[in-house]
Amino acid sequence: MKTISFILPAYNEENAIKHTVTSIAEYCDAKQYPYEIIIIDDGSTDGTYRLAGEITGKNASVKALRHTSNRGKGAAVRTGMAAAQGDILLFLDADGSTNVSELDSFFPYLKENYDVVIGSRYLPESTIGKKQPHLRVVIGRIGNLLIQLLLLPGVADTQCGCKVFSRKAAQQIFSRQTIDGWGFDMEILAIARLQGLQVKEVPISWFDATNRASRFRPMKDMLRTLAELCSIKTNMLFGRYTVDERKFFF
Repeated sequence: MKTISFILPAYNEENAIKHTVTSIAEYCDAKQYPYEIIIIDDGSTDGTYRLAGEITGKNASVKALRHTSNRGKGAAVRTGMAAAQGDILLFLDADGSTNVSELDSFFPYLKENYDVVIGSRYLPESTIGKKQPHLRVVIGRIGNLLIQLLLLPGVADTQCGCKVFSRKAAQQIFSRQTIDGWGFDMEILAIARLQGLQVKEVPISWFDATNRASRFRPMKDMLRTLAELCSIKTNMLFGRYTVDERKFFF
């Protein structure tokens, strides 16, 4: 098995980060997968980075990086991807919304020459153990419809926080990523298509691990996502995703 790099973007996840990392480590040990876990603390105001430091002291396969200010999930994932050394690179939500065992259904597709495999909450075979607040679900579905109409037809769920990449695909995609906020998910999939990469969407079991209502600002987040969608479309029209990739992996 090739080495797997797990990227965990984390913002104020002190209540979940230890459990999530432990679950990943136990999964990889049981499967005998060589692995690394990279925690990116995105300017947390709680004890996330302190806990990450404690975890790294106990497990040499875990690394902790930090943004001194909150830059956004997209920026955190890009930082983690740049630091990753694995042959297979993936990111998961640090709150554990997707159980790491779901990856059992992802990895076979990489052997079938897919470059990117993404989890989807909206396929018929998917299951939702605990739903998000109703307003967030409604706005999310409306946003997803716009994304399909304007940017990514045929992709049922662009925003699920479980995506797996071959190293080559990660190089091509994240070296071109420009969006730091939540819209980065749709941007990286748009880049993948422009680069001619093969993307596979697979059903997952998912649950809302924590109540995110306090972070969700309906109108502001909806307008920001729409602005990011327009930015991606503009970049595509001007060919900004097809230029030679920048130096990215070290």
